[in-house]
Amino acid sequence: MRKDTEEIQKIINKYPKHWTKQDFMGKGKNNSKKILTRTETQRLGLRFGKRKNFNENPSGFNQWILRADEEIQKIINKYPEHWTKKDFRGEGINNSKKILTKTETQRAGLKFGQAGRGKQPLEEVYKYSSAGSIVEFEKKLISEETFRDRARVKKQRDLMPPSKKKQKDKERHANLTDKQWEAKRRRTKEYRERIKS
Repeated sequence: MRKDTEEIQKIINKYPKHWTKQDFMGKGKNNSKKILTRTETQRLGLRFGKRKNFNENPSGFNQWILRADEEIQKIINKYPEHWTKKDFRGEGINNSKKILTKTETQRAGLKFGQAGRGKQPLEEVYKYSSAGSIVEFEKKLISEETFRDRARVKKQRDLMPPSKKKQKDKERHANLTDKQWEAKRRRTKEYRERIKS
């Protein structure tokens, strides 16, 4: 026979207040005997002994008070501009001490000096650039972005071991067309003549 909601509530009220739905189904920590079915415990309008308010400290003693955005921005402004969010959390390269929490660094409206990895200074880019790229950049024939990309690729290639360079060259040369081969031979010839003089 199907029980109505009032009957089920009376049964619930007979048992200890700390019992959960699982306890009434015989699957909880406090009880292994089945008192109600699963469908009976899932009925709308039932009140189990559990508190509705799960706050164990309603008076709020010893609670963390959230810092205002202005206060956090003042803290950010005290430190160097090149610090990232990770540095303020103590996870970055520049700092290992926790200054702000993760949620504080993720707030909208805060302005950090730098987000992500910063650009290399142009002096560093010049060190790894070829003479041709430098001339093109100074004559404004190529953009700064292209200039930086070329320097980055050249730096990677310069740091590469000779065996890996040869392997890369073989892979690259295997797919060249006749026109590309002709252009390569011409560039190689010009390069050798430049070295001799």
